[in-house]
Amino acid sequence: MPELVASFTLTEQEFIRAWRRLQIRRWRAWLCPLIGVVIILESLGTGATVALALGWFLLIWSTWSMLSYTPRCLWRRLPALSAPQTITLRASGVEEQMASVRTILDWNHWTHVVRVDSAWVLRSPGGYTIIPSRALVGPDADSTLRQLAGTRLCTHRWLPF
Repeated sequence: MPELVASFTLTEQEFIRAWRRLQIRRWRAWLCPLIGVVIILESLGTGATVALALGWFLLIWSTWSMLSYTPRCLWRRLPALSAPQTITLRASGVEEQMASVRTILDWNHWTHVVRVDSAWVLRSPGGYTIIPSRALVGPDADSTLRQLAGTRLCTHRWLPF
């Protein structure tokens, strides 16, 4: 079976771009903005200015927080994101190596694999592992990753590209 090695240092822009795409795809992330829209529409019908202001605040604040504030805070609070990383994908699982930590995880650990913009994202219950496409060298790197992940994840856990 093939093996794929990706060595990279994630940039802030790559992380923020991937985070935004992931949040846009999550329906739960849109609950607060949707509630803001509902409050706005309801207050327009009743003429309640306090409710109208609350709806606009909720809509603007939750959208800004989800797409701008949260990824920037995560980037600042988790310095390991900007450390050099080596991720090796094998038939037996995924090996992640950062600074002084080396982790080997079985494919069962990952709940979803998805491609967002110019990165691959492995999602687990504990968070995300972002692999920029630039780190995957070779002409068949994308297809190798698809083959490794696709044959080991159940079909309901593979997100569309």
